[in-house]
Amino acid sequence: MSNEDTPSFRTRGRSIGSDGELSWGGNEGNADNESWNDAIEESNGITITEDGTIETGSEIPDSVTSRPDDDSSNTGPDEGRGLVVNPNSDFGKFGAVISNNTSGVTRARLYDYSQSTYVESVDISGLSSGDAFVFETDVVSGTDYGVELDDSGDSYTLGFYGGADDFPFTGDDFDIIAQSQDGVQSTSAAPQAVNDVGNSGL
Repeated sequence: MSNEDTPSFRTRGRSIGSDGELSWGGNEGNADNESWNDAIEESNGITITEDGTIETGSEIPDSVTSRPDDDSSNTGPDEGRGLVVNPNSDFGKFGAVISNNTSGVTRARLYDYSQSTYVESVDISGLSSGDAFVFETDVVSGTDYGVELDDSGDSYTLGFYGGADDFPFTGDDFDIIAQSQDGVQSTSAAPQAVNDVGNSGL
């Protein structure tokens, strides 16, 4: 059978011919390359370069690591409180959940312990306990990150679990290894403010 007789696969202006090569030309009234690439990248965690090369990038976690639910709360703290997490793979984004007794928080921040600085801030003013939020900063396997919540300097209600000696809580994609408070971690303090970590909310 000649190449002309061999069917090719075509979708929205992209085709795989009989030689197995991917063609990126000819939109033919379909979505342009940029919007098509964005859709593929969003759903698959990959990067498509300008010349059509597909590069494997950071992926979304497949699982969630949890610590026990809050059994107490404290009204009055105004500093950032949360958990130290350590990813077991590189990820381009991950989610976390506001713990069940925590309320009045408006901001979630990600602290990179390897750089000793906050690297992302997320507005969570419209969320409440049990709701998930997402960080979209690349995180690196084996690096400690603080997931901290606060009310931008005002006081809030902090939920926590009394079993301070229970660290770490381990999982396939993330380990929860300590408490994080204003960029300082402690394994002798109670898990607080944040619960599930991984693909929550994604």
